[in-house]
Amino acid sequence: MAHDFSRTSQWCAVATVIGSAIIWRLGAFSVFGIVPNVMLVAVLVAAFFIRDPLLFAWSGAGVLVLAAYVPFFQVEYLLLAAIGGAGFLFARSFVFERKLVLFIAAVAVSQAVWWAGIGYGGGIFTISFVLEFLYNAIVASALFFVVVWLEETFS
Repeated sequence: MAHDFSRTSQWCAVATVIGSAIIWRLGAFSVFGIVPNVMLVAVLVAAFFIRDPLLFAWSGAGVLVLAAYVPFFQVEYLLLAAIGGAGFLFARSFVFERKLVLFIAAVAVSQAVWWAGIGYGGGIFTISFVLEFLYNAIVASALFFVVVWLEETFS
C-alpha cells in the first residue's frame, strides 16, 4: 500500500500507539505463560507510521513513560528507546510503502535485539522466543490494521 504520511495519518498512529500502551498497562494478557512485548511493538508502530521526528519523539516518550515499572532508570528503557530510534531511522530511509510482512520482520529483528540486550541472547533459539514472537506478531498485525483503519476512517 502506498502511504502519503499525512499529518492526520501520523496522528492516527500516535493515537494507536498511546492507546495500545495504556490498554496494555491496565491489563497484560498472558497466554500459556507468555506475555507479548506490546511496548516494543508500540514503539515500532510509531517508527513505521510517523515521519515527523518531533511527533515520533513525543509518542516514544509517551510509550516510555507508560513502560516504566519502577521510578528509577533501567537499561530496558534505554534499549526500548534505541530500538525505536533505529526503527524510525530505518523506516525513514528505506520504507516507502507500508507492508505488513516488512513490519513483522522488523518485529522479529527487534525482539531478537531486545532479548540479546536484556541478557537472554542464548534463549533466542528456544520455544519461548518463538511463542513470544508469534504473540508479538499477532499484536503487531492488529495494531498495523488499526492504524490503517483509522487513517481510512479519518482521512
